[in-house]
Amino acid sequence: MISTDITGIILAGGKSSRMLQEKGQVPLLGKPLIEYVIDNLGPYCSNILISANNHAYNHLGYTIVPDQYQDVGPMGGVFSCLEKSNTELNVVVACDMPFFAHKAIQCLLESRRSGLAVIPWHEEDKFEPMSALYLKSFSTILKRYLDDGMFKLPLVFKNENITKLQIKRFPGCFGEQTFLNVNSKAELDRLEKRIQNGDINL
Repeated sequence: MISTDITGIILAGGKSSRMLQEKGQVPLLGKPLIEYVIDNLGPYCSNILISANNHAYNHLGYTIVPDQYQDVGPMGGVFSCLEKSNTELNVVVACDMPFFAHKAIQCLLESRRSGLAVIPWHEEDKFEPMSALYLKSFSTILKRYLDDGMFKLPLVFKNENITKLQIKRFPGCFGEQTFLNVNSKAELDRLEKRIQNGDINL
């Protein structure tokens, strides 16, 4: 299933201000969050890039890509990794999204149309930009917005040629927990209890 034409990009460049430690390194049931994401991307991607602005993930053995634009949020990480990528297709997932797994990734890849990205969409202005498919050429679009001081990805999606993947129309791809992420120790504790109680499956 691994393709030489797809790069996996893991966004781990956030400041983790609510978690108070490097978010991707936080263990969920004894396993660091970022390793769940690596395992989920692995069957589809020949290469993985990690967007990070420190050395916390060097031990994993993947290419670490620092932000070219500082303090601009996820757009900076997406842009920098697209610039570094050697493939046209790039699956982007945040380091704290262990449930964005095989069905969701497959759905992104199968839904590619003429646009420069495939973005899961909840309707109105609510998108899931940190679990999406981007073409490398989308970096040119992002650079224009970054240079103009506009750092909100939903604004880009509203104005550019993308495929909006309406989440409620694909229940087989996106479940209740697909886009669940972890922002604090309290959220992590609640999530572990739900998994242990069988409320959700990891």
